[in-house]
Amino acid sequence: MAVAVALGVAPSAADQVSDLRATAVRLAQQMTVEQLQIGGYQQQADQAAARVAGDEAAIARTGAQLADDRRQVASDRHRLAQEALAAFLDARPGEGGDAALMFDTDEAQAIARSQYRQLVVGDVGTALAQLRLAQRQLEADRATLAAASARDRADASSASALLTRSQQVEAQLQAQQAQVTAQLAAAISQVQAAQAATALRRLVPPRPVVAAVPAGSAAGPAGQGSPGAAGSPPPGPGSAPGAASAPGAAGTGQHATSDPPLNAFLRCVVMAESGGNYAAVSPDGRFMGAFQFSQATWDQAARAAGLPGLVGVPPNTATKADQDTLAVALYALDGQQPWYDPCRS
Repeated sequence: MAVAVALGVAPSAADQVSDLRATAVRLAQQMTVEQLQIGGYQQQADQAAARVAGDEAAIARTGAQLADDRRQVASDRHRLAQEALAAFLDARPGEGGDAALMFDTDEAQAIARSQYRQLVVGDVGTALAQLRLAQRQLEADRATLAAASARDRADASSASALLTRSQQVEAQLQAQQAQVTAQLAAAISQVQAAQAATALRRLVPPRPVVAAVPAGSAAGPAGQGSPGAAGSPPPGPGSAPGAASAPGAAGTGQHATSDPPLNAFLRCVVMAESGGNYAAVSPDGRFMGAFQFSQATWDQAARAAGLPGLVGVPPNTATKADQDTLAVALYALDGQQPWYDPCRS
């Protein structure tokens, strides 16, 4: 229930609530900034991880290409050697063609062999040179990719560290926010209690101090008992005439000195809850009096009203003035919430 801070609450309490609210707002703003940073760091980490994965895939492709080139060169060299050997073995003197002309004499055969060997070696050498050039290029590409991968890994590690740090800061801010929220709730509760007590003091003036009558002295005016005397305030409606007062309602306890007026809501509650019977008790015995207080709620209202002498007194045995006073106190604390729904506005 919202309560205006204008009922004589100590300035320090109101200042504490204001300071805690300002702190809560500041923490919420810091958490928003930190969450935005976390999002940015997460995006950086994801991008760096994607680059690392791409680098590793490119390095793997380069290695596979190198392996394929080596296998291809080995295959080509073997094929050339086989073709050269086959051509040499198949060539015979007297046969037609250029190969036959090479082997007319022994000298010619030697020259032919030398020329053919140079041709074969030249072809293989050309293939090997091309292979070495391709390998050097691939090795350079792989070195470049490895350097890029190392940079990307460093970027990913840095982004991950920043992300972890931001998450830790966010957790700290959440813990601080929870602490401030609990402190703010306690401070607001204190302010509301102080407001309720102030409002109740305005509705129910303090009881004047009456000097105790010595034992054995004559009683005072009719209808007025002194503290400690056997007399007690008149019973409320629904109580049997001459019925004994409940513990705490005797003359030695504290009681309301006047019956405060009830607002329209509380008048509705009296009729809806008990039909106006201040001695009413619910069938299960848990709720008592005109307002059907539970004992725990009654005791809480008694303390808030500054009437500890009514704590523990069954509500249905208390006077009408006491019941009305504590109903007003409870209304000042919690508004319409504790009572019957049809009476709520």
